[in-house]
Amino acid sequence: MRAMKPKSGFTPHVPTRATLLKCVLTRSGFAFRRSGLKLSRAEHAGFTLIELLVVISIIGTLATLSVVSLNNARAKARDARRVSDVRQIQTALELYYFDHDGYPIAAALLGQTNYVCLGNAGFSSLGTACATPYMRIIPTNPGPIGTPYSYTGVDGSGYSITFSLETGAGGLVPGLHTAFQDGVQ
Repeated sequence: MRAMKPKSGFTPHVPTRATLLKCVLTRSGFAFRRSGLKLSRAEHAGFTLIELLVVISIIGTLATLSVVSLNNARAKARDARRVSDVRQIQTALELYYFDHDGYPIAAALLGQTNYVCLGNAGFSSLGTACATPYMRIIPTNPGPIGTPYSYTGVDGSGYSITFSLETGAGGLVPGLHTAFQDGVQ
């Protein structure tokens, strides 16, 4: 038989193994290519879903660690302030003791409305007995614990100030502590 002569402009094409299209998985998705040809650089562009998930999880982990670290630093700062506040109150009480031969006799939640200063009459509100104050403004306990400093002076020979710490500061462990005229326990 005689081979058919192609019509002008048309060449019959019989698919061969070399010209079959293959569906291949690339980094950016599926692509079709002829077998035997290499993938172009454009087909390698982009990220896979797994790569994106790994990066997002790493960013999430770093964000979580930084928030936890920041909260811990804030708690330590509040504890340092509590210890400093109690030492300031102790100093004011010692000045009061030297002038009056005793500590104030009271049971008071320091920094609350009725007990905001330490004057000649002991702990009182700002407008009454604080004309000559030993401590004009008694510091309040920083949040989030929110419990005020508790002062107890029974007979004038001693006192106790109760306060709590979140993480520990100044050599003290977390929890409830009591400051006396001799030190802090």
